[in-house]
Amino acid sequence: MAKIIILAEVKQRELLPSIILMRMLQEKGHIVKIVNFLSAPFINILLFKPDIIINNGMRSDFNFNRIIRIPKILFNVKIVTLYAEQVLSNSNMDSYYGNSKILHNTDLHVCWGPSFYEGIITKLGYKTSCCIIGSYRLDVLKYLPSLSIREEFSVKYNLNIDKRWILISANLFRSKNEKNERRAYLIDKSRVLFAEGIKNLAMNFPEIEFIYRLHPATPSDEAKIDYDFFESLDNVHFICDYPISYWLKSVVMMIIWQSTSAVEGWVAKIPTVAFHPIEIEEQFLGWHMSCVTTDWNLKSLSSHVKAVVANSFCEDELLLDKREEFLKNYYYRLDYMATLRLIEEIEKIDSKPSTALQNDYRFFWFLDFLKISRIEFLRLFKGILKKKSKNYIRRRDLKNMIKSKIFRITYERMKNEKELSNYRF
Repeated sequence: MAKIIILAEVKQRELLPSIILMRMLQEKGHIVKIVNFLSAPFINILLFKPDIIINNGMRSDFNFNRIIRIPKILFNVKIVTLYAEQVLSNSNMDSYYGNSKILHNTDLHVCWGPSFYEGIITKLGYKTSCCIIGSYRLDVLKYLPSLSIREEFSVKYNLNIDKRWILISANLFRSKNEKNERRAYLIDKSRVLFAEGIKNLAMNFPEIEFIYRLHPATPSDEAKIDYDFFESLDNVHFICDYPISYWLKSVVMMIIWQSTSAVEGWVAKIPTVAFHPIEIEEQFLGWHMSCVTTDWNLKSLSSHVKAVVANSFCEDELLLDKREEFLKNYYYRLDYMATLRLIEEIEKIDSKPSTALQNDYRFFWFLDFLKISRIEFLRLFKGILKKKSKNYIRRRDLKNMIKSKIFRITYERMKNEKELSNYRF
């Protein structure tokens, strides 16, 4: 039996699979707690004294100190990294996961497929305990109850259940610290033209409900610009609540810019197309984009919407073959059992000694301990006064999801899947 902390950061992306993982680990006798990574994870770690910390990939030395270095010194914890983003582009692989302190002091690197595994080893020059399990976030797509979700959402968001729904996954935002000027230009320009194209599409198809889903990290001022731009249209609804997997069980089509949600669309067997109103150089395209049907203008996009409505949507056979190869390389196995494989790997790590910190990281740790404690206590105090964003994971979010009818049905279906697939790494 182990005491395990699961660090979750993006509510819409991580809360559902984290709760499922927590419940399954609890049923095997482990003591598990989900902690909001954006709040005070260090204080939670100090109070909980875990044996294992599961995180979604970190970049900074500050996070190395508070999540890995000091917890290893104090509690000899083991670190499991799930890497929430594993389909990147050639321009951002190193910037996402290139911190050697974090890489060399992690006990288990969890990879979805062989390609990301090769990226960890060859691009980042690190060889240690890695496993390939598939994406545990995709498991849930097999078990979600489509009708229950559609009925609930139609009432909650005033969506006409008799109409077709199309999901717009608009991940058009950029970090304020973006250093690549060309990348920044492409995102900013595409954001404006993408919104204009979707607005025209919605005007041309008033009989369809469009659910416009902004990326969870979209700044509030940018989101307001989008809200105002679409305000005159009754059939465009800005809804960012719930995991995207829930929506994919409710819609007939998904339109993306570059979102990796395309993969979830493929797994859910939902027609998925990308809308690129301006050309984007290959170095700025996600690795998955070569497998996505892409429209460069509104006329082409409209023709695909008409095909979906007429149940005649089809894709190029060569593209489908390329997609199958991509899924094999990046997602290993789509058998909906990645969560079970993950649990097996976590229990293997629990039976092994913790990866020892390099000696030079053990010096002067108490000064960092005091500094981090001060920062997190201040964050907690400010957090009491400051209004939380919708993306912020609260304790009641966990309780509400666990109590929901949709989650109960989904979890019971998953739990009844007894047989663990044989796999070899």
